[in-house]
Amino acid sequence: MKDYLVDQAKLESTDPREQQSAITVDPVLLDKIYKHFTTPDKPSEVRLRLGLTWHDDENLRFLCEHIADINALIARYSTLALVFPQVAYQDIVLPTHSITFHCLFDIDHQQIQFAQDTLSPAEAFVLQYLTHIELIQICIDIHNMQQQNTQWPDMHTTFGMLGFTRSMETISPLLRPDAWE
Repeated sequence: MKDYLVDQAKLESTDPREQQSAITVDPVLLDKIYKHFTTPDKPSEVRLRLGLTWHDDENLRFLCEHIADINALIARYSTLALVFPQVAYQDIVLPTHSITFHCLFDIDHQQIQFAQDTLSPAEAFVLQYLTHIELIQICIDIHNMQQQNTQWPDMHTTFGMLGFTRSMETISPLLRPDAWE
C-alpha cells in the first residue's frame, strides 16, 4: 500500500495550484527485509495470496460507481499521474474471494514490485484499489468535508472498517512469530 499525506492548508487554499499539491505520496521504504540467503544478487520472489473481505466487495462496488468523481478529486488535489480505469462492478467480480500476486522484493531499492502481466484486468483493478486504498479514503474524506451538496452519501464507515478486518492475528500460526521481522 502506498502512504499518502494531506496538507490541510493547501487543501483549504483558494489557489487551484496550491490545492493541486494538497495530496502527496510519502515514499515509505521497507526497512526490515533481507536478501535471499542463497541468491543475494537477485530479488526475492514471493507469491502472496490475499483474501478479500465483504468490506472489499462493498468498497470495490463504491469505487466502480464513483470512479469519475474520485478521479476528479485526485486530479484537483494532487499532481499524481493516477487515473482509475472506468470499470463496471460486474466485470471485476472474481471467481474466488482471494487473489494471488507474484511479487519481487527489491531489497536494494526497498520496494515491492508486483508482476502485473500475470493479472487479469479484474485482478489488476483490485491491486490498484488495494495499493491506493488510503488515497481513495482521502478523496472520500475531502468529498465529505468540502462537497456535501452532491449526490454522494457520507462514506465515513465503508472504507474505514478495512483496517480492522486485515490483521496479523489471522495469519496462520505455522509461521514463526518473528517471521515479519
